[in-house]
Order: sequence, then structure tokens, then C-alpha cells
Amino acid sequence: MLIIIISGLCVLGGIIWYIYDAYSIGSLLLLIIGGIILLSSLLLLVANPIEINSKIQGFKAVEYTVQTERGNDNIENAALKIKIADENSWLAETQYYNNTIFGLWIPDTIEELNFID
Repeated sequence: MLIIIISGLCVLGGIIWYIYDAYSIGSLLLLIIGGIILLSSLLLLVANPIEINSKIQGFKAVEYTVQTERGNDNIENAALKIKIADENSWLAETQYYNNTIFGLWIPDTIEELNFID
């Protein structure tokens, strides 16, 4: 949210600066850079939760597979353990970023997931 506010203020500042000094290159640069950051942030606000929700479904699929295949002794256990490590790593990273400034772009349903044992 802070990124959106700061970039919005940059755009507003660039507009005000350009109104008072129409030939200033600094005001145009401030306006363009702030606009690009604002537009990118707003697009990511929509696109990132879609990607995270699809990864959550993949995580749940791996969790289900682990629950059903846990008792079987076969060669696929090694591959399954590697997949578990990858999914737990992704979950830990995403839950960490959900508690930072980037939490606005990550759905809160990520906190409901538990690590696969």
C-alpha cells in the first residue's frame, strides 16, 4: 500500500510541478517514473493473487498426494520428498512476504496453509 501511495504522490507532485514550471524536465521525469510505478503496482495488485491462488491449489494437490502415498514403499518416495521440500520452501517464502510491505499483493489464505510433514 505504501508503494501505491508514494507513487501516487510522485504523480501528483509531477503534475503540480509541471503546472507551475511547464518546461521542467524534472517534472516530466517525476510524472513518468511515478506513473510507471503506480501502473505496475496496480496491475500486480490484480495479477499476483491469481498466481498465488493457483500455487495454493498446487500445494494442496501435493499435500493430498503425500497423504495418500505416505504408507507405500516405492521408488517415488525420493521424488515425493523433493517435491515436499520445494513446496514447503515456497510456502515459507510466501508466508514471509505476506508479513512484509508486499503483503498487499498476497492473499491472506496463504496463512491458513501448514507445512507438509
